[in-house]
Amino acid sequence: MSKLTKLKSKEELFVNYISREFIIRKRYRLAKKFLKNNPQPQLSSNQKEEIDNFWKTYGVKFPDYSWFEMYYGTTGIYDPRFIPDPFVGGVLYSYYNDAKSIEGWDDKNLYDQLVSSVSFPKVYCHFYKGDFFDGEWNYYPSSELEKLCKKIYEEASDKNEKELVLKKTKNGSFGKGVQLISLKSPNDLKIILESRPSDFVLQEKVHQHPFFNQFNESSVNILRVISFKYHGEIKILSISVRYGIEGAFTDVSFVKGKEIVNVCGINEDGLVNDRYANLDGQIDAPKNLKDKELISYDDIISQVKSAHSQLFPFGLVGWDVAIDVNGKPVFIEYNIHWPGTMLYQYANGPYGGKYTNDLLEFLKDKANQKKYIPGYFRL
Repeated sequence: MSKLTKLKSKEELFVNYISREFIIRKRYRLAKKFLKNNPQPQLSSNQKEEIDNFWKTYGVKFPDYSWFEMYYGTTGIYDPRFIPDPFVGGVLYSYYNDAKSIEGWDDKNLYDQLVSSVSFPKVYCHFYKGDFFDGEWNYYPSSELEKLCKKIYEEASDKNEKELVLKKTKNGSFGKGVQLISLKSPNDLKIILESRPSDFVLQEKVHQHPFFNQFNESSVNILRVISFKYHGEIKILSISVRYGIEGAFTDVSFVKGKEIVNVCGINEDGLVNDRYANLDGQIDAPKNLKDKELISYDDIISQVKSAHSQLFPFGLVGWDVAIDVNGKPVFIEYNIHWPGTMLYQYANGPYGGKYTNDLLEFLKDKANQKKYIPGYFRL
């Protein structure tokens, strides 16, 4: 390696470090912003001492107790194992997930190729790197787009599908880049597809199980399942139902620029735990909620573990899973780069739950503390 290459590598590492530190500091302020708008009881000196004693085992000292004050007050759970969101994203994901692999694996066009052990929504069309393909990856030149649209229209009509879902395949988090389109004619479909500027996937609309309609009928509601690979074994950290608001198609909406999403927690026995929340804290239960037993619970756990075993470069994964009318899990997407953690701790308690010590085990190593803990959090 030349001196110039070494110098560039050091410069890149320095820029990445500064960028990561800036993002962590900025996100850490979210708890203070929440507390300003939603004041909570202050922590006692004993509670602060308990938090300090737990985290010093891992070489961590948080700048203040704002995240714990927010979690303690909102959930009524007093547990030092709660983890501030920027620590999960800035430290845990940095250790467990290979950052260089994220761009290649985080592509909705390739989900069914990369994770073949589970079912994703049926794909009618891939638009990948400027080329059109059908659901089986047969290539169609632009001159044959009309032929492809006719095929899609006929296939969907045979299944009595009147609407399909068009998604950006990259940088489409928070429900952005998702469009529900009506199938009126092959020509109308052609106009829509050829006007898209970036890669997309056209797929079936998931018709969800009645269990999820209880939360909100208009939106496709999903389960967020957080899985963790520990010494080759896949463990489930938490499961939450994530549901939308009335009139919305997706589970996440933006109203006047504000993100709106609701969650509730699922216990290990597959029952709703009656802890409902949005980004402002605890909320009332859905009015129509009667059935509290999650459908296909064991199957979901089994399939998530199987799917995670195929995501070799990633130790922490947030899965979005729908359940269709037949009770079959349908995997919508996986999240491998800093998915949100606040809502799921509102709904289920500490991020790592009973596996928190396993999750943090690598930080007992002094070398790992120095490598992965930014100065902002270092003891």
